[in-house]
Amino acid sequence: MSRLPSISSKDFIKFITNRGFVYTHTKGSHHVFKSSNQTVVVPERKEIGKGLLLEMINQIGLSREDFIQEWNNR
Repeated sequence: MSRLPSISSKDFIKFITNRGFVYTHTKGSHHVFKSSNQTVVVPERKEIGKGLLLEMINQIGLSREDFIQEWNNR
């Protein structure tokens, strides 16, 4: 099993917007993005913790392995 990369909020936002997520609003330091049937909240961080990153990956509908593969092939 591959390791999760270290990702900033800015990089994760670029990744999800390329997958069709659209910014809806900000509440404090949390940015909310939606696609047709999914919502993900991205906190503003220099580096997203591994547990939080896994939760956000689940929210966008990807498995850990699929995310790592897509992240490495971008």
